[in-house]
Amino acid sequence: MIIYNIELDCWLTEVFHALIFGWQTLQAFFSLSAKRNIPVNSDLGYEVAKVSWTISS
Repeated sequence: MIIYNIELDCWLTEVFHALIFGWQTLQAFFSLSAKRNIPVNSDLGYEVAKVSWTISS
């Protein structure tokens, strides 16, 4: 039999919200990095730089 624990539920909710917030922050950071000049030594950076160069030319 599972005993429902309100404190545990609140804790899980907080963790869940923190994970969602962290993920959104990470996505925002990556989209911001994509708009700026990021190092071309990474494949992603190279692709973004190539597309940006094509659009700006």
